[in-house]
Amino acid sequence: MDSFKIVGYGKVRSDETSEYIIEVSPTATVKDVLADILNRKEWGVIGIKDDKEPFFGAHHFDYSHGEKEFKSHEERMFWDKIMNQKVVALKGSGGWSCSDYQLVLGEV
Repeated sequence: MDSFKIVGYGKVRSDETSEYIIEVSPTATVKDVLADILNRKEWGVIGIKDDKEPFFGAHHFDYSHGEKEFKSHEERMFWDKIMNQKVVALKGSGGWSCSDYQLVLGEV
């Protein structure tokens, strides 16, 4: 895992989940981060920070054990277009093997 590293965890909630404290590589792109998340063999939701939408943002998809599960062809096309965009922060939350991630994008 080169694009990010989980360095700690927040308070454990009543459902046994917590937020992850994550350090992102200064050179990380969407492509890098997705590859590293998918290699973890977890399942959950991956999205992009969007001030108008809740945690997962307007563009999000489910993933499970290394596979992306897009809701539509348009969503797949959106993600394909942003693969080289820089990820400046990454938020995570979950427990056991379910892990949700929110990417915060920056300028290329």
